[in-house]
Amino acid sequence: MTEEFSQRFQNWVRWCSVRGVYQGHAFSIEGLYRSPQHWHPEDPRPPEIDRPDAVMVNRAYTRLAILTPRQARIIKFLTFRAYLRPQWQAQKLGIHYLELDEAYYRAKLMLEHQLARVEGLVYKGVTAHPVPASRL
Repeated sequence: MTEEFSQRFQNWVRWCSVRGVYQGHAFSIEGLYRSPQHWHPEDPRPPEIDRPDAVMVNRAYTRLAILTPRQARIIKFLTFRAYLRPQWQAQKLGIHYLELDEAYYRAKLMLEHQLARVEGLVYKGVTAHPVPASRL
């Protein structure tokens, strides 16, 4: 796997996490008051999410889920459900827990190939030929 794909994959994971979490509003006095203080340091912030690229990776993931649902499921479990114990993850995937790393690597490699394929596709819609003025 290339370093570029790893960065794009992390961007997609962050995009999915942001979209999946409901960020509500605390109905308290403190929630309405905006303090001039900085509660979080500004320097170690993660980079901005590249939304168009994340959508492109999501298209590749969706295509992977259609073609090989098992590989998409491996990515889903090992990326978004990392809080589960490895034995439970392996049980849900139907493999031995010592094979998780290899299966995850293969699934991400397949996602990288699908991403290259999706980026290579060109929309070839119906082309309309202009009607010459003499035929009008």
